[in-house]
Order: sequence, then structure tokens, then C-alpha cells
Amino acid sequence: MPKPSEIFGKRLEVALEGRSQTWLAREAETTPAMINGYINGKGTPNIKTAERIAEALGVSLASLVDTGPIVAQPKVPTIEEARLAVIAFILKAHPKAVEHLQKTIKGMETPVEKKKDKSDVG
Repeated sequence: MPKPSEIFGKRLEVALEGRSQTWLAREAETTPAMINGYINGKGTPNIKTAERIAEALGVSLASLVDTGPIVAQPKVPTIEEARLAVIAFILKAHPKAVEHLQKTIKGMETPVEKKKDKSDVG
């Protein structure tokens, strides 16, 4: 029966999907030597490091320690990504929204910016 460190290492190697150990070490805030040790079954990370590894790889932590299939962890978008997605959707769905958005942005300019724009025109 394989040791837990060997199971973790093999599953980590599969989850890397061709990405480099150096890349993973940087993303998970550890060293390439540590990642190499995990892959070769020479130890297992602490829970915080294991969570960072799983997050970097986009898989669930359970996927790295379980014997079932490796499951992708859905990425939760940042608020900025969500806002951009909404804006992109609106602009695709409503072509007139571009014109409205331009008017809104123009209305948000400060008096100094408006004055500067007028002086630049001439």
C-alpha cells in the first residue's frame, strides 16, 4: 500500500499538467526543492502550503489527497473580474450602451479635465 506522501506526490504530478515545478513553487509561495520532494514522495506539505498548491493548480485540496478523480476547483472571480464581465455582457447585449457609457464617463469628468479638453481642441 502506498504511503500518503507517495499518493500526494503522484497526484501532484498529474495535477501539474505539464506546468513546471518552478512555476508551482512561485505560485504556492514555496521552493522548487520542496515541490520536487513532494512529487517524489519524500514528504507532504503542511495544510497551508497544501491549500496554496491546490489553489495554484486550480484543483480541490481533496483531489490531491484522495484516490478519486482530480477535480477542478471552480475559480471565484474577483470583484473586478465580475464587474468587467457584466460590462462586457451589457455592451454585447445593448449596442446603444456604448454611447450611454461614453456620455456617463464624459459627465464624470472634473471641471479641470473639461477645461483641459476644450483647450486641447484648438
